[in-house]
Amino acid sequence: MKKYTYHLLLITLVFCFISLSLEAQTFRPAMPLPTKPLLAGNFAELRPNDFHGGIDLKTENREGLQVLAAEEGYISRIKVSPYGYGKMLFITHPNGYVTTYGHLQKYAPEVEAFVKQKQYEKHTYEIDITPEEKQFVVKKGDWVALSGNTGGSQGPHLHFEVRDIHNNGWNPLLFGFEEIADTTPPDILHIYAYSLSEEAQVENTQLPRQIVKNKQVDGTYLSDKVNAIGTIGFGIQGFDRQDETMHKNGIYKVTLLLNGEVQLQTVFDKVNYDDTRYLNALVDYQMYTQKKGFTQLLYRLPNNRLESVYPVMKENRGYLTIEEGQQYTVTIVAEDIKGNSTKVTIPIEGNRLPLKIARPVVKGNKQVVATRDNYYELEHGSVYLPEHTLYEDKLLYISSKKDSITVGNYSIPAQKFFTVSLKTDSYKDEDTSKVFLSRGGSYEPTVYKDGVFTARSRNFGTFTLRKDVTPPTLKAVNFKNGGVVKGDTLKVLVSDNFTGFANCSATLNGEWILFEYEPKNHCLTFHFEDIDTSKTDKYELVVKATDKVGNEGILKATFTRLMTEN
Repeated sequence: MKKYTYHLLLITLVFCFISLSLEAQTFRPAMPLPTKPLLAGNFAELRPNDFHGGIDLKTENREGLQVLAAEEGYISRIKVSPYGYGKMLFITHPNGYVTTYGHLQKYAPEVEAFVKQKQYEKHTYEIDITPEEKQFVVKKGDWVALSGNTGGSQGPHLHFEVRDIHNNGWNPLLFGFEEIADTTPPDILHIYAYSLSEEAQVENTQLPRQIVKNKQVDGTYLSDKVNAIGTIGFGIQGFDRQDETMHKNGIYKVTLLLNGEVQLQTVFDKVNYDDTRYLNALVDYQMYTQKKGFTQLLYRLPNNRLESVYPVMKENRGYLTIEEGQQYTVTIVAEDIKGNSTKVTIPIEGNRLPLKIARPVVKGNKQVVATRDNYYELEHGSVYLPEHTLYEDKLLYISSKKDSITVGNYSIPAQKFFTVSLKTDSYKDEDTSKVFLSRGGSYEPTVYKDGVFTARSRNFGTFTLRKDVTPPTLKAVNFKNGGVVKGDTLKVLVSDNFTGFANCSATLNGEWILFEYEPKNHCLTFHFEDIDTSKTDKYELVVKATDKVGNEGILKATFTRLMTEN
């Protein structure tokens, strides 16, 4: 029966590979930049709370390179945000695939004018537009934008994705891009063994045990013999690197074998964007919160709903049973998409050593069942955890005080939003709009009604009532009140020391104008090219900035702008 199951898994894997190959053959996008293709990030590499949705292409450490349509189609969506992928463009192709282009500096002239028109109509910088299907038709290789550094980018590059109609993100390297050179195998930095059952231990500890590996003459790695007993699992830290770049990217494929038989395999060909937060079930989240990096688990937690990344997985889900007196060989193979690989062999003996370090006793007062809703009425409030908030059943500490509620701690991951409510009569009605629930000093969006403050969060910890009555501050950068402006922009620094900047609104001579917000330097920027400057050189500026509880800061200035000759 075991052989039949294993053969069935192999047949399924082969079928999936053939299907992927056929899919890739029908869609062959071109490189969207006119430069040598070098990766600064690859598909599905591990990021905080989600997988990386595409590949990051280097732009020679500068902005303003032409971004080209990877294939014919039409621009189906344009999204502008100060955060995430910043200025982003979506192109829908005849076969149903969608390519996306992120962190853009600006769009091609016709598209840029269309976006500005919509922003001025709606009086907003942040916007999400769906143009008519035939409005912006593009051919393969057409210039559609300029590369930039907008949004959550940490440096100039182009973020590029391939999506389908089912909201799946696909690894762009499946569709070609053979020009990206890669002869370098992945690097496995650390290996950890985990004691998963109650009685399990590795060597003399029940805590995660680091396995030391030694490089062999043939380039593979071998560890010293490991003594273990009970149900155990493994996790790895590592990275992959393409030729001609020093960026440490994610590992495409990892295979776990026991005595030569595949137990579990992860392959990052596609990830559904609705499931991307399940990354927190794929990694050792507690180790991540201790700032020790991402450790990819080679066993699957009970409520980990990722499906596409596990093309092969036996019924044990990577949980390995080690029996007294038995000998085992665990093999871990890390591969990149070009087939370069690194292999580590770990000999294991079923042997219970005297236990020196037991796992810590879990402290808590509420047993949370992962597969059902959990509601707790407390002295000063309540907590509601919907089903599948946790990846496994856990004992959590849940309690309330007059001005705070505690739900677990920050080292426990939450998949879904849960709700905390705090009842209090400590604030006057006129003050409640400025009161919010804060976790770890950060603002949590809060609603007040009938003496109850309610917030939804996906991060555990202690939620405390705080009050913010201080408005944002605004400071002119390249102009001053009563001065002369010579440049093509107005720049204003905005800061808020508590809940954080939310939005701004500005007028010039009484007419609304667009300020673009760049959170990396807290700067608002207006471009004079947006308006007709031929009618006057005298201006009166009013900028209003609002924080997340509605406090408003105001900057006013009058100035003269030197008229430029055409």
